[in-house]
Amino acid sequence: MTREANSYEYLASLIAQAQTGDRNAFEEAYRLTAQAQFFTLSAKTNADAASDLLQEVYLIAWKNIAKIRPRSFVGYLNAVTRNVCLRYYERTNRPRETAMATESLEAAERPEKREGEHEHVADPAIVTNTRDEHRRLARALREELDDREREVVLMRFYQDMRIDDIAENLEISTSTVKRIVNRALDKLRAKLGMLPLAAFPELLRQTVESPLADGAAPKPLPQRRRPLDRTVRAVAAISVVGVLGCVGFAAAAHAAAHEPQVIEEAPVPAAESIEAEADRQAPAADITAPELLEMRSEQGFSLLSFADESGVADVQLTDSDGSIWRAEAVDEVDGRPDAALYRFSVPSGTYAVTATDLAGNIATGEIVVDLPPDAPGPYNPTA
Repeated sequence: MTREANSYEYLASLIAQAQTGDRNAFEEAYRLTAQAQFFTLSAKTNADAASDLLQEVYLIAWKNIAKIRPRSFVGYLNAVTRNVCLRYYERTNRPRETAMATESLEAAERPEKREGEHEHVADPAIVTNTRDEHRRLARALREELDDREREVVLMRFYQDMRIDDIAENLEISTSTVKRIVNRALDKLRAKLGMLPLAAFPELLRQTVESPLADGAAPKPLPQRRRPLDRTVRAVAAISVVGVLGCVGFAAAAHAAAHEPQVIEEAPVPAAESIEAEADRQAPAADITAPELLEMRSEQGFSLLSFADESGVADVQLTDSDGSIWRAEAVDEVDGRPDAALYRFSVPSGTYAVTATDLAGNIATGEIVVDLPPDAPGPYNPTA
């Protein structure tokens, strides 16, 4: 399944085709959307009941397909799922918000090997910690978030929907969506501790897809994705954030007056195993993700320099409410034909960074921007 096939516009086109009687289009829409509904049903009932209830949700959707606005299909499914759960509670005399069954939580600790993934011998401590993270996140999503918060988190970070698309589906304002995202993430941080933005979507994917519903398509695995850099040169104070390849930077005022610092990030065994396997499968051309050369602040802007063998295709920042910020200008780096400077006008805060080169290699990480109080205000981000 390609990124295009997983896009919001593609899903809307499938629903439009289904409204003409095209059952194949509806089946494809099921593949792309069923897992999020299955996770919600499992969290509110139990894994056995969730399979039957999932079929009920989509039978209702198919019966009413002509009445559904194609661009609001996910919001419609969320509403039907809530109603199906309510009827389930009434039929079984169960209390609302029934706890996830023990077998569902145990299943989250036994993620199945997916096509395209390769077995490797990992440190037992890392395996145990990963399973515990899945279990804790599943429990937090169920117990700490209300229905709307859980829906928005899944739509934004699992289904990759933009802020304005979520607002359209739920018939609320974009500012309300952002408030819900921030409130939900604050609750998860309070329960789980550190929640790195760059690592959260992957942890959520693994949690939501354990187990995978019958006929549902898993979220595509990222291709040749790597931590942002193992060696970072930044004219600023530098700190390591988390243990999943996230590197933090503090862009302080007057930072350009200081000497560059070089900090080696501690390797992560599990991530290295995945990277090594990716290297063996990648084409012989460019298999190296973009390298972050430098970050600094200048006249209220955050400047990031990247270098890459094949050329950098895109660099973006994502803030804590899910808004995406793109570079306002791209300049060449003197003496480095393979490098470019990306300029962002963003407020102080923590951002997930994603840099993609023309060969499809991806580098991810986190930065912390700390601008002086008198810095110019940011432009509006692209949600």
